[in-house]
Parts: sequence; C-alpha cells; structure tokens
Amino acid sequence: EGGENPPEESLYFDWVGDRGSDWGPLEQGSTIQLYAQGAAGREAKVEWTYKEWEGEDQVEKSASLLLTEVPEGPGLYTGSFQLSPQVTELTGMKLILTGEGQVEEMEAEDLPLAVGGSLDVAFTGVPPEELQGSILTILQSDTEVRAFTLSGDKPELIEGLRPDEETKIVLYTPDYQYEMARQEGIIIEPGRTSSLQVPVTLPAQLRVKVLDSYG
Repeated sequence: EGGENPPEESLYFDWVGDRGSDWGPLEQGSTIQLYAQGAAGREAKVEWTYKEWEGEDQVEKSASLLLTEVPEGPGLYTGSFQLSPQVTELTGMKLILTGEGQVEEMEAEDLPLAVGGSLDVAFTGVPPEELQGSILTILQSDTEVRAFTLSGDKPELIEGLRPDEETKIVLYTPDYQYEMARQEGIIIEPGRTSSLQVPVTLPAQLRVKVLDSYG
C-alpha cells in the first residue's frame, strides 16, 4: 500500500478455448478468447506457439496478436484468435505489456494442451434404422468418455477425443443386455478425423422378434 507503482501481482492473464468438457482437449478450429488486466494505456501483446500438421509431420509455429483495451474498463485488454483445423497443440502463450519504459510479461497457465481428434463411425451389416435406441459407448484408457443413444440415422461425428490414448467403441442393445459391435485399438490423431466401418451382429433374440412381427 502507498507505493507509486502497482505491484507486479496486479498483472492478470487468462484464456478460454472451445472444449467438449472441462478436462478435455481443445476442439478442432477452436476460438481462443484472451483476457488481460494491468496498467492502463499500455500495449498488450500476446505471443503463442503451436503445432500444426504439414503432411505427416507436426511442425512448431508461432504467432502474435495485439489486444484491445476495453474503453469502459481502463487496464482491461481482450482479443481472440482461431486455430486452423490443422493445429494439433496449443503449446505456450505469453502476455507482454509495454509502456512508460516498463515491460511486464506473464505466461499462460494450463498449457501445452492438445487439440482433440474426431471419430467418424459407420456401422455395417444392419440398416441404421434397426439400430435406433442402441447405445454407443466410447472408451479411452478403459474409462467411458462418451455414451450416445443412436437416433436411427448414421451416428454424428464424435469430436474432442483425447489423442494418442488407447480408444475403443462398444455398441450395446438399448437395454445394455447384448454387445452388438466392438472395435479396439483405434488410433486418434490430434486435429484429424479417423473413419471406421464397424460390422454389427444383432443378437438372435432380436432377430426372432423381427421375424415374429413380420411373419
């Protein structure tokens, strides 16, 4: 208290990206919102590094952005940028506040953070309408991360899966009594979509019901 210059702790820097869950990876093409607070009337610049697919290689790159001071909030600075669909990881980010002969820097927390991969699943051997109500579960490292009830159409793209983790899918009957399909060893790559064709086997009990209904 009473000091002429505000203490360095007054510097604040945070960011928010599009994620499927609080602990999940970033979504492909995510928008990154930036928030900073410090001395008023300064130049606020954010520099970041990221990895991006070039062919089959992930190449590290960097970029920067000047934040805008909020007119009704002196010392508050905001901005945003969008990751290209090829980005695989947001590696690091730094705020640089300059002015009046001073330079203050602050590193962003919670980085590096991977960009998730997507899974495009098509079931074969059974028309999609016969799978209406079935439960599709996705497991990563043997922990269920998603469960969907199928609508009778082709399953939607499953986004925001953690890359480089052992992934499998299991399709159950609507009552969870029977397993109709299973695929293990699925490779999820960051910032990419893996396409799968998975054969389905209807349990005999369901086949009998269908025959009874239609003679």
